[in-house]
Amino acid sequence: MQVTGGIKCKTAVFVMSVLLTVLLFLTVFSGCSQQKVAHVIVLAGQSNCEGVSSCAELKKYVSEEKYSLYTNGFDNVKIVLNTNGVTENEFVNCKLGQGTSADYFGIEIGIADYLSEKYPDEEFYFVKRAHGGTTIYPFWNAPESEGTDCGMYFKALLEKTDSVIDTLTHQGKKVQVEALCWMQGESDALSAENTETYYKYLSNMATYFRQKYREYSADGIKFVDGGISDYEPAEVYYNEEINNIKSSFSNTSDSNFYIDTAALNLTCHLEPKFNPDLIHYDSYSMLILGRNFGKYAYGK
Repeated sequence: MQVTGGIKCKTAVFVMSVLLTVLLFLTVFSGCSQQKVAHVIVLAGQSNCEGVSSCAELKKYVSEEKYSLYTNGFDNVKIVLNTNGVTENEFVNCKLGQGTSADYFGIEIGIADYLSEKYPDEEFYFVKRAHGGTTIYPFWNAPESEGTDCGMYFKALLEKTDSVIDTLTHQGKKVQVEALCWMQGESDALSAENTETYYKYLSNMATYFRQKYREYSADGIKFVDGGISDYEPAEVYYNEEINNIKSSFSNTSDSNFYIDTAALNLTCHLEPKFNPDLIHYDSYSMLILGRNFGKYAYGK
């Protein structure tokens, strides 16, 4: 009797041990499978990315509820940024006033609006670096080989992206770099020489970015590019050629996307009312442009 009882006792202890081991395994496995994903989207370019669209004008076109959301910011969309007028080195809610000054916004609002609406349970982190009047070379060019120069703003963008990835990783998040959103080309369109070399620098930049962050993307990093407006600020302006280059590059990969701003009927001639800024998209058009960036930058 005592021997049998001892065997039963040992059996019970063994079974309990196995159950505890299985429970521990399931707990650990569950914790790993529920690791929060940080979706990183990088924004770069010149003034129409930087943000010269009026916050006050946008209020005329959206509901009070929407404008309040844009003003207070999106809880699930954070941003770090550096423009000619605004810098945020630590993550804050993406909101209005993150353009060239607190009175303006860029493509980030529309992107955040779209993503927050479609994916409210996901976490998004924007890294934005944009400066008006910059050409793709020498400001944004990728190094063509080891030891060659990297454009000063592209280098700064990469360094900040590296820092963001480290920060999010140390927070225990699984980092996924989703897209590079590029809104630039007006300055290059002023020069025949710059237009001729634009495809080369555009391709190099997208390729370099993808290779650098390929370990943080399972399906391939998207490259989303926006067309420049047809307003001609100079006697010779190669906007059609620049847009054709952007469109042509988008056809080289299923992960490349070109936003045809002319087809979207985006406007530049309405704001300010009595002295319109003809090279920068009007506030509502900027919102629509940003939403299109968001549509291509991330999707399940």
